[in-house]
Amino acid sequence: MVEILCPHCEEEIALDDDASGEFVCPHCDGEFEWNIESEVGLEPDWFQEYNQTKNASSMISK
Repeated sequence: MVEILCPHCEEEIALDDDASGEFVCPHCDGEFEWNIESEVGLEPDWFQEYNQTKNASSMISK
């Protein structure tokens, strides 16, 4: 078990070690996410495709 503090009321909440997802605080009914992999820094598909196209076109000899 892991004990965390609710981001809303700061009361202790016990969660399973492998818990992840969206939860509701039993003390204040505030919703929060726990142990979710962040997608910050991941590039959207359109950006990756643009970079691949841009890089490929820069390799063509003129």
